[in-house]
Amino acid sequence: MATPKLTSDQTNFVYFGIAAVEEIPRILRKLLESQIQPHNLPSAVTNCTTLKLRQEQRCLVCPNSTQDPDYEAFDVTLLYTLLRNLCPAFKPTRGWGINPFNSHLCVGDDIERLRYLRNNSFAHLKSSSISDSDFQKLWSSLEDICKRIEIKMKTLSSSIHYQIGLGDILQKDFGMESLEFYQSFIALDNQNVHRKLSEISKNVDKLVLEQEKKTSKLQICGPSIVEYGADAEFYIKFDGESNNNIHYVSWIRREGAVAHEIDIKNEKYEGSLNEKLMIRNVSFEDNGKYQAIMLELNQTHIHSNQIDLTVSGRIPCVILSGPKSVRFGDTAEICSTIQSDLPILEKKWIINDKNKLMDIDIQTFKYQGSTLHVQTSRLFIHNTNFGDQCIYHFAVSNAIGEVRSDPFVLRVLGSVPRITIGHITDLQARSVRIMTDISIDEHSPPVSSIHWSKDGKPIAENTAKYRFLQENQRSLCILNIDEYDAGLYKCVVANLVGKAESEIVQLGPPEITLKEGTDTEISTTFSARVLSVPSVTTLNWEKIITTDNKPQCIPINIMDSMYQDSCNLCPFPKLVVKKIEAIKLQKIKLIAENFVGKTDVIIDVPEFIKSNQEDNLKRQVMGEIGNTLFKEGNLISASTESGQLAPKTTRPQHLLRQLAPNLGQLAPTQDSSPPL
Repeated sequence: MATPKLTSDQTNFVYFGIAAVEEIPRILRKLLESQIQPHNLPSAVTNCTTLKLRQEQRCLVCPNSTQDPDYEAFDVTLLYTLLRNLCPAFKPTRGWGINPFNSHLCVGDDIERLRYLRNNSFAHLKSSSISDSDFQKLWSSLEDICKRIEIKMKTLSSSIHYQIGLGDILQKDFGMESLEFYQSFIALDNQNVHRKLSEISKNVDKLVLEQEKKTSKLQICGPSIVEYGADAEFYIKFDGESNNNIHYVSWIRREGAVAHEIDIKNEKYEGSLNEKLMIRNVSFEDNGKYQAIMLELNQTHIHSNQIDLTVSGRIPCVILSGPKSVRFGDTAEICSTIQSDLPILEKKWIINDKNKLMDIDIQTFKYQGSTLHVQTSRLFIHNTNFGDQCIYHFAVSNAIGEVRSDPFVLRVLGSVPRITIGHITDLQARSVRIMTDISIDEHSPPVSSIHWSKDGKPIAENTAKYRFLQENQRSLCILNIDEYDAGLYKCVVANLVGKAESEIVQLGPPEITLKEGTDTEISTTFSARVLSVPSVTTLNWEKIITTDNKPQCIPINIMDSMYQDSCNLCPFPKLVVKKIEAIKLQKIKLIAENFVGKTDVIIDVPEFIKSNQEDNLKRQVMGEIGNTLFKEGNLISASTESGQLAPKTTRPQHLLRQLAPNLGQLAPTQDSSPPL
């Protein structure tokens, strides 16, 4: 017969049952072992006057043999009892047996949570099922407890992975046998509860009467919770009978099973008397149970009640908030939130500049308006620049100690403007307009200034010569241009980050550069490049004729058929002269003029034609040499690859000798160079 499959609620019960029966005892055992080794347990139990154990528990704790107690045999009840009475370091924030608040996170608080989860969420269940929603809450709480205890155990040099153990449980499949097994724990635990209640009911009156008899003559009064750094005062309250019989009073502080007699002459207890104990500037080391022991004249010792003193307080907690980036030049604001159980003693802002910590003086103008309040402090950083791009902390201290916040990294965003430039010439108005295109990044400060200069000197605004067009002087208009306006013009744009300079615009006469021309059997072409700011107003070709040893310039009409395909357009004018006319020309001149001045260039036509012919011939020769070498090189390679002996080859000297006159060099008369 197939085993019935568990429902989701039943599976949840089994999962949590394994954690309650196996994992929770394992956690408590490790905590006990971190404080008391097994071989030291019997003596600790014997010396503890507050620890009450049943006979079967005492047999486990103090076995009648040479063997050490076996912690694996201890159940949750015994483990909790031992931790509660023998381990003062684990004392919960609110005390043993009291459910902690969510903000209480010490080890003792988590021990109380484990006890509550085991008893109320498993052992005392009335049914063997846990809903999915309840299981998720219980399991999440158990995981959080395990995580915190793991961290604590690491500080005690104990590496235990409780979370992994919980994760392994969820990876397993269980059947009806597992459900019945963990159901038996509920029944057994309920029987134990009824038995314990019965025992307590029988003995509680007896215990109360005995305690009243012991302490009726001597009572101490005082606070059970004192803030860290404050003073604690305990005093004795006598009944009328015993006050006259007092002989000597000693004060005792107990930590688990260990009792320490207090030396009231010590500076720590300044102001103490037989009837009063003063504890100055309490710290966590003063946690413990305090008691007075009185010796009467008849040598009878009377023990007072015990006051369990808890020193409250934590080191402050500081959280920084605020925008992590700020635009260059803007104000950055960093806010700190402080949480502290004790009065704050000192507060300060700290800057970490290249691993160098420095206190910030908030009284300076840079940080004007910054505050150092108790709960919320603010740091204002005005006119931020890249030097403020650092790590910031807020340090605060109370009586327990000082803490520094997590680092707050501030980024300052911004860059200088970007600028491009262009120009337009208005020939009719005899003016030049120099325009700029300015752009800035989204997170950069806006443009703060635009300045124009000529030859490095500032240009005055809106004079008879200069006009600033567009908003914020973005465009410069130069009016009535003449030769005195020649110079280097530049625009400088700035913002808070810095300044950017435009390319230089040079106003002056045109610049003419001759380009390589062409000479064919049909025509000769003369080309040039003309650059000009302002634009060229006139551009002409002229031929120079010598008459009676006097040169004479005659304008060339490019519309004539002899100059067909010529043009006078900038920036690349060209003159195309038919061959029949070109051979007659001696010199030609290109003239370009603008509002600033005039430039011309003269071309020696016969020299130009000769130079072009030589260049053409050289290109032809080099092409033929290259082809010949390529063919002979292929022949050598083919012979070598075929395994035949390659014939001896030489450079094509016959070709070089043939072309030498045209190349303007003498070819060698014999093959004196090594073969290729």
